[in-house]
Amino acid sequence: MSYCVYNDLSLAKQEFRLLEVVPSMLGGKIRCRLVRCNLDAPPSYEAISYTWGDSSIQAQIELGGKGFSTSQKVQDVLRHFRRRNKARMLWIDALCINQASDTERSEQVRIMRQIYRKASGVLIYLDTSLDICTAAFNYLKALGNARFKAEREKYDSNERLSRSEMKRYDPYSNIRAATGVPYLLANAWFKRVWITQELAVATKPILFYKDMRMMWDCLILGAQFFSTFGQMNHMPPHWKPSTTPLLMTALDRFFGLESNIKDLDSFRLLQEREKPFKQHSILLEDILEHMRTRKVTDARDRIYAALNLLPFGPHRAIEVDYLIPLENLYLVAACAALRDSSLKFLQYCQPHAEGSSLPSWAPDWSEKRLTPLLQQGIFSTYYKPYRAHHPMRGNYHIDMLEENDYATSSLVITGRLVDTITSVTSGYRFDQSQSTHWEEAAMTCASSRIAENEEKDPSTYTTTLGGQEPLNWSVLHELEMKNFSYRTGRSLWEAYITTLIANRTSTEDKANKYLDMLDLVRETKGYLHSHFSWSLGLTHRLPESVKEKAFVTTKSKYMGLGPAFVRSNDQIVVLSGVPVPLVLRKVEHKDEYKILGQIYVHGIMKGELYADGDKELHEFRLC
Repeated sequence: MSYCVYNDLSLAKQEFRLLEVVPSMLGGKIRCRLVRCNLDAPPSYEAISYTWGDSSIQAQIELGGKGFSTSQKVQDVLRHFRRRNKARMLWIDALCINQASDTERSEQVRIMRQIYRKASGVLIYLDTSLDICTAAFNYLKALGNARFKAEREKYDSNERLSRSEMKRYDPYSNIRAATGVPYLLANAWFKRVWITQELAVATKPILFYKDMRMMWDCLILGAQFFSTFGQMNHMPPHWKPSTTPLLMTALDRFFGLESNIKDLDSFRLLQEREKPFKQHSILLEDILEHMRTRKVTDARDRIYAALNLLPFGPHRAIEVDYLIPLENLYLVAACAALRDSSLKFLQYCQPHAEGSSLPSWAPDWSEKRLTPLLQQGIFSTYYKPYRAHHPMRGNYHIDMLEENDYATSSLVITGRLVDTITSVTSGYRFDQSQSTHWEEAAMTCASSRIAENEEKDPSTYTTTLGGQEPLNWSVLHELEMKNFSYRTGRSLWEAYITTLIANRTSTEDKANKYLDMLDLVRETKGYLHSHFSWSLGLTHRLPESVKEKAFVTTKSKYMGLGPAFVRSNDQIVVLSGVPVPLVLRKVEHKDEYKILGQIYVHGIMKGELYADGDKELHEFRLC
């Protein structure tokens, strides 16, 4: 090892720097020096995972015997992990990488996966000014240890713990700590892009908060234990949730954060497998979509942080380069997918922000998703995946106006034209004042069916049910829809309800049970509510599936659930290699289309378009 400041490193020799922190008592000035090392035979060291914070707040440390300006956060992190009597070898990106050199940043990011993997431990630094998080940290640690003990002794911690132990750990007996759990898990560290990779490859990740520590696995077990208390059927008899609205609010917030923690741990498990399970054969674009909302300092890191999270399959030929403009990088990522014969990334496309030069077929991974995906969660195996596309690979190619100018290029791809949209509701807001628009849209489709069959006369339906008060118009519509068929042969009512939840059920049997449940709800309530959509609020699936979406109907009487910004005359297509239908909008005076996003169309999501064998395919030019 040779001591250095910021001498050039050799990527060919797998060189990187470590930071040797000189021991000192509390409050002493931070003194450290950089050490050049080789990844093939590095000394024992630990890697730090933290959030950068506000870089404008500066602090002075001593680096290599000279004063060095760094962020206040880096100084706080080093002070926290500095030992009193022994030097400590650490890797921290803000100091071990020359941040002023884009070339060096590019080279070091390429080997960052190995740096974290070869560290003897990954030290996770959490900081927050909320005192309630201290109690929450200790509470989750106690829950995790209890769960670990239960699993080690081979019994389920929620079923076999004694009543006294359950009372000791349940949130009602630990209200302050329990209400602090969502605040702790909402820490900025959990929202960073880079932590996914840092945590996924870590040998021994440890969380540090103030003077406390907890193993990552303990946090996961503690969160699982805490989650079971939120399920009413697992609550101890003495807990009365109705008397603790603050605690119930905390549980609701926790469930909103829980999936993020689970996904982080799933990436860790994914790295440990020798080969992937079929449902976990994820692609780079799946990870990019998954990390779309995570925080980054440099937007290019969304691509670079995801590159090394694919332990299986081909690794896209994307070079880490901080000199490349952001939009060019997104084009490179899209073209890399095409070279790997993967067209799945097209399902993540949406309209770009004003001023963007990206073609509509290249996703901008920095933009907030305008409307939720039909199916979310790359690790979710509950819902059956959509397979609207043809199983055989289609044809596609890129047409360029100028050589190597992808920004003005068109993607020509084969597919099937499903239909043209004729009516669109406003974007759904889950309240009664808006639900009527959806019912009227459904009835547009239903009325045409009624008109086709003169034997059916809606006016002949009874206006009362079981001697109760007269039925309102929306209930009459429901009864009408139950008596007429959709394209699939099932009732219009079933098609409408299934469309509203985008058929988010794992099996056909569960879908039928779901519809039976809704009928039971309507009968139990006596059809007294003015809008039948109200009953759907009893399930969590509806608000999630219809958020920011519009109900659409087509010329051929398909029902669909698409982005709120679609309009009449937009085209619904199923493109080769894309598992969900897409909405395209024709460019005025051109034979070209722009992608608007995903759409659920009832009756084609399982490949019904190709049920009778190969159909004629058309070429679509996407710009």
